[in-house]
Amino acid sequence: NHLRDHYAPDDHRDLAPDQVIGDLGKLLSAVDLVNKLVLVGGEALLHPRVEEIIDRLLMLPKVGILQVITNGTVVPKSRRVFELLASPRVIVEISDYGDHVPEPLRLNVSRFVEQLENHRIQYRRIPTLQWFDFGGFEDRGYTEEEIRRVYRTCCFLSHDLFDGRLYKCSRSAYGTVIGKVPNYPGDYVDIRSLDRQSLRMRLVEFLSLEYVDAC
Repeated sequence: NHLRDHYAPDDHRDLAPDQVIGDLGKLLSAVDLVNKLVLVGGEALLHPRVEEIIDRLLMLPKVGILQVITNGTVVPKSRRVFELLASPRVIVEISDYGDHVPEPLRLNVSRFVEQLENHRIQYRRIPTLQWFDFGGFEDRGYTEEEIRRVYRTCCFLSHDLFDGRLYKCSRSAYGTVIGKVPNYPGDYVDIRSLDRQSLRMRLVEFLSLEYVDAC
């Protein structure tokens, strides 16, 4: 659903942590609470500034839980990363691909879990052995009611913040970025272009949508 297999080499973006956290700060200035903030990759723990990123995310106001998603194959060398993950506001979720992970990397998963337990970090392992085919990008000719049904029953609504825009899901976000999905202005909130009050009003409208055109 992140469409990485559709990316061409020049589609990849290197997003600066300062800009991402700045976007989050502006978003938070316009809301009462973000119940859960999810840090996801690729593999989030590979980022060279992951320690700084987690530290700064935990300092943001009006955020409840920080969830870090990883496949567990990367064991951070920095003790500080594990100290930050030990916050009672953090949950580490391990996407467990079982035997699909090469054996040497499976040993890393065991070492990673051992470190989580040693630091008393809240974590859960989710068996991730089922894959979904979301289909292509052609116009499927749905009626408005069919689009509403697709939206109501979708399992991947996640509200993805990517490059200054808040989308309903990663397929909408990355599909738009790489040109597989048309640029539907109503399908996202442009965080950077709005003042605080306008952003708040736009978010209320956005969160009330019953479907988006990307569906």
